[in-house]
Amino acid sequence: MNFKIKTKITQKNANTPARSVSVIKKIENLLQVIEREELKNQKLLEKFNKFKKATQVEKDKFKGMAYENRAIKKRIGALQDQITSLNDMLEVFHQNYQLSAETSVDLLAELEYNKYKSRFIDIDIDYPPGLEKLQEYGKNIKSFFMNDMHCTYLYIHCNGITEDLRNLLHVNIRKKQKDSASFLFDRSRLYNFNLEDIDLPERKLGRITIGRYPYKSADKENDFNRRIEAEILITKRLLEKCIIEIQNKELAIKDALTGLHSRKFLTERLSEEFSSMDIFSRLNAVDSNILKIIMKSEGVAATIVREQYFAKYKTRDEVQYDKSIARLKKMNVISADTVKHAGEWTDCYYFENSKMSYELYLALLDLDHFKDVNDNWGGHTVGDRVLRDFAEIMKKNIRTTDIPVRYGGEEFVIIFPRSANYARIRDVLENIRMECEKRLIVSWGGRRRNVTVSIGITQINKFDVNGQHIINRADAALYKAKKRRNRIVLCVQNDEGTPVYKYR
Repeated sequence: MNFKIKTKITQKNANTPARSVSVIKKIENLLQVIEREELKNQKLLEKFNKFKKATQVEKDKFKGMAYENRAIKKRIGALQDQITSLNDMLEVFHQNYQLSAETSVDLLAELEYNKYKSRFIDIDIDYPPGLEKLQEYGKNIKSFFMNDMHCTYLYIHCNGITEDLRNLLHVNIRKKQKDSASFLFDRSRLYNFNLEDIDLPERKLGRITIGRYPYKSADKENDFNRRIEAEILITKRLLEKCIIEIQNKELAIKDALTGLHSRKFLTERLSEEFSSMDIFSRLNAVDSNILKIIMKSEGVAATIVREQYFAKYKTRDEVQYDKSIARLKKMNVISADTVKHAGEWTDCYYFENSKMSYELYLALLDLDHFKDVNDNWGGHTVGDRVLRDFAEIMKKNIRTTDIPVRYGGEEFVIIFPRSANYARIRDVLENIRMECEKRLIVSWGGRRRNVTVSIGITQINKFDVNGQHIINRADAALYKAKKRRNRIVLCVQNDEGTPVYKYR
């Protein structure tokens, strides 16, 4: 079309006046511009068509992916339904496991090995136990040792838990052995295993005592002895975890702001310590001597303890001996239970106070000029932040077995159990003091200041009758430290009971 137009214009050029020539040239130029624009439009149209095709391909891919996603979602839903069904089946399995285990033992009674399979280890010991779980432990343990393991005596005792739980695991069962052809009835074999605190093995949580008649066959006796000791160790670990969980659940009362133990926890802990420490200071010479023998050979027959005492101290005063035993029982220093010994039932003594030589330090810490922080350095919001930061400094520097407590306001307490080394404790407290001086900083209105801490520390001693005594002495040491601020003062008592202060 453009070519025809150009031809016509050229034909007219011969007869056209000169004035029109310029107009015709302009028209030709304009036509050339139009032609170039048409070429550009054509190229753009081609690009657009290509882009349109690519977009359609992507749309098709997206539709395919959406279809696949719907299929995957359906498969996930089906798998979730299967998981729910499996969980239901697993719950039924756990409920019927005890019955199936007992049935398998009955069916395979002739195979000696199957009699040693524990029926209580399927309990989920990682789940924090409650009353019902603890009762379940006791029933399964009793059933296993008395029925499967053919024991004649089982005694489980737990310390350090509240009275309503104290006897929950107290399983005291005696059973006569019927298979007289396989066992020796003129003697008994006892197993004594102490339950220990995980962090403080010196601290006894209780004990397991199991008695049984030995086999006549030496080979069978050795094999059985190895198996039953392994089973008792499993039971021991389960019960230790169980008791610690209950203690933590009962006593882990936390302060909402700092996450530390509360003042109530401190009171309960100190009450517990003072009820069982320094027992010999409350005993006369005879009671003390008898108790030392019981502690040395804990769990032996009462007749043996009696004869050891008479032989060692060269006396036959049975009246005095019996009165001492009665006093020790009344003070809850020892407990007694009846066991089979030398073919006869007799008492067996146990020492109840496992923390007699407990070394304990107590530090009282107070943030200096804390009221000024609340009043003049940003109010209680800043004060709460300082308290939380200080609690973190404390927790970072102490051992896992040390006990940090928020005593009230800006006062804190650290209990250092099982600590006879004051130098180590002093270093811990010095690290806390120095870190507070460097890191515990508040700023307000363009000003900055450090928040320091004063510390009073003392050790439990023979003059302390209750927990308040040691707290008062730590408070007196803190009062001395506050006179100059940002320092540590130790308060000890000499043999006359007079306080002596040592400055860091």
